[in-house]
Amino acid sequence: MLWFAPVKIKSAPGRMRGVNSVESALEEMQKWPVRKKLRSAYVICARAIDEPTPEAIAEARQAFVEAAVEAKAWREG
Repeated sequence: MLWFAPVKIKSAPGRMRGVNSVESALEEMQKWPVRKKLRSAYVICARAIDEPTPEAIAEARQAFVEAAVEAKAWREG
């Protein structure tokens, strides 16, 4: 697993979940509507899996956050 600091997202009405790996981010994004940031995040996360450097993992986390915001799934705090 390629771990990163947890990102809190809405997983269902009234429920929250922490996503803390590139693999979990890819799995979670499959549930969201396909939009620009999501497409980009998929590519960035896949690249992080292929070339797992600390920089690539950090970039994957940031892309996941941006996709979560776009999907209205991101939860601050």
